[in-house]
Amino acid sequence: MNKYKIRLIITGISVVALISLAVFTKVKIAQFQKDRAEDSLSQYTQKLGLVSVKSICNKDSDGDGYSSCSYNNGKKVIPLECDASLFWNTHSCKKPKQIFN
Repeated sequence: MNKYKIRLIITGISVVALISLAVFTKVKIAQFQKDRAEDSLSQYTQKLGLVSVKSICNKDSDGDGYSSCSYNNGKKVIPLECDASLFWNTHSCKKPKQIFN
């Protein structure tokens, strides 16, 4: 093989490795944010003395550091946005932003 073919193969392998790493990192960050938001929701409801039957959160879809969550107290489902920051966590939740009026 000549040097050109070897460089081409190495470049191809490097590109595939970088793409794989980027996809893996994005998936891990999304899971981390979801876990962080669920932890925030749990601590937030405990501070308020609320009993949670079921809680679930999604990943941070708009980059504001909060994830959409739903809290079920056994009677109704309450939508909240909970802290899912990668670098700090206040364990806080807030009412969701109103997109439509």
